[in-house]
Amino acid sequence: MNDDNDLIGGENVDDTDLYEKLPDNFKLYKKPFINLPKTALPTKIVISEIGLNSKISDLEIVDLNSSSSYETPKNIVGHIPESVNPGGVGKSWYFGHLESFIKKEGNVFHMLPKIPELLKQDSSLFVHISTDKKTYVYQIYKTEVIPKEELYLDLKSDTPEVILVTCVPSLLYHSRLLVHSRLIGMY
Repeated sequence: MNDDNDLIGGENVDDTDLYEKLPDNFKLYKKPFINLPKTALPTKIVISEIGLNSKISDLEIVDLNSSSSYETPKNIVGHIPESVNPGGVGKSWYFGHLESFIKKEGNVFHMLPKIPELLKQDSSLFVHISTDKKTYVYQIYKTEVIPKEELYLDLKSDTPEVILVTCVPSLLYHSRLLVHSRLIGMY
């Protein structure tokens, strides 16, 4: 196995074309993720394959009288503040609206449902999450749709991961699309 191509989880990438879409100053992270520097708050997310380029804001908790819930910010991507920051070991959760005709809260993740089909055609789909100083690159490895009642925010992982979440299908919103990705490097 070529150590220069080690991705987290022990996967080996023989095809160097995978990295052609990444910047020249890209630094590949190698397993294990030990002593990673403390990371800053996320400020921006980009997935070029679907035209996503958005600011990120921490989600706030709102009172619903008998309960409380996270409120996804309008027109931008929201980060669960209790989840890890970019580059940190563990799961980092990001939420965005698919569409919001009634409340006019935006549609920042309106193209996210295209990821499952794109992933079947090309395994080199990346999520770029920036802080004030660095950009962390995550490779998308899996998508899933689950009933909204089954969504559980698991924060633990031995590796740095990002999970993107939006409501599906359009106009019904009874399920959640989860897009899973793992850290492969930074620039």
